Amino acid sequence: MRKPCLKSVIHLVFCTVVYLTASSAFASNFVVKNKTKKAVITGDVPKDWRFEENILGFPYVLMSKKHASGHRSIISFTPTKIKSKSLDRQMIKSQVNDYKKGRLSWVEKYEGESVKFLKFRENSIPKISSFSVGHQYIVSKKHFEEKSIYANCSGEVFHIKYLMNMTDEKSDRQIINSVLQSLSCRRGGES
Repeated sequence: MRKPCLKSVIHLVFCTVVYLTASSAFASNFVVKNKTKKAVITGDVPKDWRFEENILGFPYVLMSKKHASGHRSIISFTPTKIKSKSLDRQMIKSQVNDYKKGRLSWVEKYEGESVKFLKFRENSIPKISSFSVGHQYIVSKKHFEEKSIYANCSGEVFHIKYLMNMTDEKSDRQIINSVLQSLSCRRGGES
């Protein structure tokens, strides 16, 4: 009888550790569909986060646990009626100034302060064609960051937005980035 090769045992142990680490970081998966179910976005639900439908005025929301700050970080997913043909770099870039004006007006309305705008980015979601813009601001002495991402999935556009209290940045920034990295798109009806 042949003894297992030390290399094989080490490989098996390594794979087990990687699997257990990955499975402990993400508890499950979520599915977001547009109304016609022609486009589907899937992603990982991080450990200690939960996925909800039809909450806080959004059709789909991922929420962190409540932090000591009293806040939760959220990532919302909203299917839009925009067709991907009308979502191009020039169209989005032309809307950035309107976005900034709108955010400045909102912050002023709530007697807050604009800290900075996040740079316009293309492909902020690695596996999905996307554009993003964001804003950091202070309202009621609390510093927040929000980012709006427009993602093209199977010819349909989804608005993905996160909101994070900067007090919770240390614990949530990497998790939010991991969720965005995990997102993938498929046509409805495909597995």
